[in-house]
Amino acid sequence: MQLTRHGYATIGLLIGLATFAVLLRSWALLAGAALLGAWLVTRAVLFALLLRRFDQTLTVQQDIQSTARPDETVPVTLSAHLAHSIPLKAHIAAEPPLVADAPTIDSRSVRLIEELEEATTTFTVRLPVAGNATFDQPSVSVTDGQLFTETFEFGDQHRVVVRPRQPDDMHIGEGGQEIAIGYGEHEALRPKGGGTEPESVREYLPSDSVRQIDWKATARMQSPQIREYRPETDRESMLLVDHRAATAVGLPGKRAQEYLREVALAFVEYADRVDDPLGCFTIGDEGITGRFPTTASKSGYGKIRRHLTDLSPTNSLNEPTESQSDFRAVRSPADARRAAKLLSESSAGAFGQNLTPYFKASEQYVKRIDGDPLFATTRLAIRDASHLIISTTDTNRAGIRETVKLARRGDRLVTVFLAPTMLYRADGLANMDSAYDEYLEFEEFRRELAGLDRVDAYEVAPGARLAAVLDRRSRRGASA
Repeated sequence: MQLTRHGYATIGLLIGLATFAVLLRSWALLAGAALLGAWLVTRAVLFALLLRRFDQTLTVQQDIQSTARPDETVPVTLSAHLAHSIPLKAHIAAEPPLVADAPTIDSRSVRLIEELEEATTTFTVRLPVAGNATFDQPSVSVTDGQLFTETFEFGDQHRVVVRPRQPDDMHIGEGGQEIAIGYGEHEALRPKGGGTEPESVREYLPSDSVRQIDWKATARMQSPQIREYRPETDRESMLLVDHRAATAVGLPGKRAQEYLREVALAFVEYADRVDDPLGCFTIGDEGITGRFPTTASKSGYGKIRRHLTDLSPTNSLNEPTESQSDFRAVRSPADARRAAKLLSESSAGAFGQNLTPYFKASEQYVKRIDGDPLFATTRLAIRDASHLIISTTDTNRAGIRETVKLARRGDRLVTVFLAPTMLYRADGLANMDSAYDEYLEFEEFRRELAGLDRVDAYEVAPGARLAAVLDRRSRRGASA
């Protein structure tokens, strides 16, 4: 409880009367000071009682949308209601985030007086920065109109997730064929054949994976047949989202990391809608930057969503080496170890002795793969999920290959979303023939992953740039 300006003046008068009463030895002034003091105490007690009643009958609500885009206008409705009339005056103001472009306090507040028990106002704010914006509890200032005032916070906080602007030409598909158009069509992103209970048999379509063919039904019906399975809704899935320095390739707003983030957010939205258990790991250049156990709660989905929204590429001074990025130049470490063992145990003589050091280099390969943050994170993730969803670029193809092989162990399903870096580089389309050849290499790698049992692999690319590269393919075919 605080004094108003009038209240301070009254206290000053009381002190003055008491002082003069002592100096003048006037019983009349002393009695006046005593009466004024008693009246002031009575008013204070009365205000405290009314304030308590006011707090018990007040309802304050803020109606704010939960998500927004940077610089988007966000409407806010503030309403206050008293269950009973109380002889106090109240001023209730919304408290937008400090980063918000908001109107003056008078434009975002309501007033309650004895004759007015309910008030509502609507205003707009602009949130310029992506991230989490918190609207604090509204501030309430109450006064009796004369002597006393009190200010406190009342109501609930509201958080608005300001999501970075979504790439407007996202392509998700296989070999240039799109499987999902636009944000929110998440059913197409589910792993093929993901269920375990057979549902129906239908004729094979060109867009289907060869791995879906039911060979018994094909032999019986004399044409390729696909057996579809009823999707499981309780599969525990784990997102592995790469945001290392390599994902920064591309122009602002169209970087690989931003496309990969949208894919991950799509899975969060899908899981939220159907109550699928979902967890998440985010991986930076130094290792894990975020870890969220599998959850099927709204709050759990919200934590993952907010973390993904805030992601940006990390910084690293370590660029991938040629041997790491050239998937064709690296053989399996298991093959290398077996060959090294055979050479060391055999009587190959000088020839074997000369070759052995080259195969022993596989130990360095194994250490390099183990030190890869994505591979190391996958070791942890496979303990908690039966379906792994990996979003990354194709920068380190050898590491991705071994990561996927590790992820699919134990009959796990793996879905890989790959961003071909050549389609994001500023100079990636400078030479269209070279760009098309690079895309063919990428597509060969994607198909290699998709050819593994229980693995689906998709490309995540800027649609316009991919279309330009595929157009070069058509022109090549025409000229041939």
